[in-house]
Amino acid sequence: MLLVGIGCVAVATLAYSAAGNGVACTDELSAPQSASQLGSWMSKLGKGHVGCLHAGTYGSMGQAAYVNPPVAGRSEADRVKVRGYPGESLPQVVGGIYFSATADYYTIRFMKVDGSSFGDDTIGLPRGADHVFLSDLDVTNGNRSGVHGCITSGGSYLIVNRDLLHNCGGDSQFDHCVYLGHGVNPQVVSNVIYGCASWAIHLYPGSFNSYVHNNVLDSSAGGVIFGGEDYGSSCEHTDYARVTNNAIANISGIHAGSTEAAVADNWPCTAGVGDQMNQNCFWSNAHGDWDLSRVSVGTGNLQSIDANPQYQPGHHIPQSSLCYPLVGDPAGALLIPSQ
Repeated sequence: MLLVGIGCVAVATLAYSAAGNGVACTDELSAPQSASQLGSWMSKLGKGHVGCLHAGTYGSMGQAAYVNPPVAGRSEADRVKVRGYPGESLPQVVGGIYFSATADYYTIRFMKVDGSSFGDDTIGLPRGADHVFLSDLDVTNGNRSGVHGCITSGGSYLIVNRDLLHNCGGDSQFDHCVYLGHGVNPQVVSNVIYGCASWAIHLYPGSFNSYVHNNVLDSSAGGVIFGGEDYGSSCEHTDYARVTNNAIANISGIHAGSTEAAVADNWPCTAGVGDQMNQNCFWSNAHGDWDLSRVSVGTGNLQSIDANPQYQPGHHIPQSSLCYPLVGDPAGALLIPSQ
């Protein structure tokens, strides 16, 4: 049931979190809602509105909520924020969430998204879905086979931060936790990412100026891969990506029968330029920490180290770990399940 109207004049309510911070919810929604109902509600939120989901289950098994606003946002003033209602348990979305090319300037926060029933990416952004922020989320697809990832993006200016991304994909070659295929200036920062069937962070075919830093990347088939490929009629490749200050540990390196290092590159056409990998903390990676075979990815003067992250429950990195000065404690930034 829609509690606060989204047409004409929306009535703002002031919700208070456990920490006492005021959040103006211009629109509210209560469960249950189908995928089509949730997608329609998110699409119709006014520019600059804050839509709050009360605790409960949203979406439909095997379906995605499509966010397709009639008019694209054009600046931060237009940003639409959709979040769990402060002080309540996190709302749960089953199936997937897909943004259209007009879904610019959207923020999704404080919710759990479970794509285990859905046969495609759990959260998907095409080219044109720009300035999307995905923060304070718990995202999984229960290691379902045959999907490309928990978060797959072709959009620009994407920010993925303070998320728990885990158990994504069941095919050891194509299913990744975060798949940055295209787009300019995406950032993946302060996340805990583990249990990825393939790469934790997949940087290709054509991302530009990606920044991956201060994340925990643990217990997956791969850590980070830079690369490119023939895409359509041209060779696309990842350029000016920076992968720094991450804990990359317990990587099996096994991909569809082949083995690779925790950080690798793959350039079947033209190699990328300006890519950097440095100042990371590696530990217990079965087939090596990195193998940058084409020497297209620089390691710079800020060298990486091998040190035990000494993970505590929840993937916390204690200050006693030699990783801590490089990486900090990304798990300490997570606001899940508390708000």
